[in-house]
Amino acid sequence: MTAASVHGERTRQAILRTGLDLWPNVSARGIGKALGMSHPVCLYHFGSAAALRDAIAAEAVRTGRGDIIRQLIVTGHPAVADMDAATRQGWLAGV
Repeated sequence: MTAASVHGERTRQAILRTGLDLWPNVSARGIGKALGMSHPVCLYHFGSAAALRDAIAAEAVRTGRGDIIRQLIVTGHPAVADMDAATRQGWLAGV
């Protein structure tokens, strides 16, 4: 890995972590402000505001953020589309 790619991945991970902390009020501007960077930098790493929000949703599922996962289930977000009914029910029950 090059130094640039390592830096890019660290930035991407920081954006995702901050997005989780700001959920559900996620915006490239809000994340950029929290990280001391411009919002275009946030968008650069994900391509669009929708892709940024989807990546944060996927990160919530990957890391088991129940508070966010419950919202994703209720809204029918694609990040939980592959989740079986029993697992969804468990998350909704607060497991």
